[in-house]
Amino acid sequence: MKKNIVTIALLAFLLILTLLVAALAPRTASMPSVPTEPQAQVPANTVIADVTYQCQKKMTIHAIFNSSPDTVVLTLSDGRSMTLPHALSADGARYTNADESFVFWNKGNTAFITEGGQITFADCVDANAVSQ
Repeated sequence: MKKNIVTIALLAFLLILTLLVAALAPRTASMPSVPTEPQAQVPANTVIADVTYQCQKKMTIHAIFNSSPDTVVLTLSDGRSMTLPHALSADGARYTNADESFVFWNKGNTAFITEGGQITFADCVDANAVSQ
């Protein structure tokens, strides 16, 4: 007897739920769509600075700083080129590869590069600052 009452209650609940869904479905389908504001497209590789640094031993670093995504594109005087993402830094800006074996640091108009913990491009200064 108790089993029959539970079954009837469950069937009644399912019937009410089905009727409710059916009653609301046509209403939501006929609702006018709300226009949305167009989303601004952020251009990829938005350049914020293009700097050439002069370093010791006549070495150079050409750095293109991008804000979207936050990266730096480096071209080194030894012929290497790479793109590095911005990394956390307490002072200045730091860009590094995934294992941090290559790190480009800059602050103000100065920069340097470490590779495997050793400074390989030292005492680099923005070429525009040097010529002024």
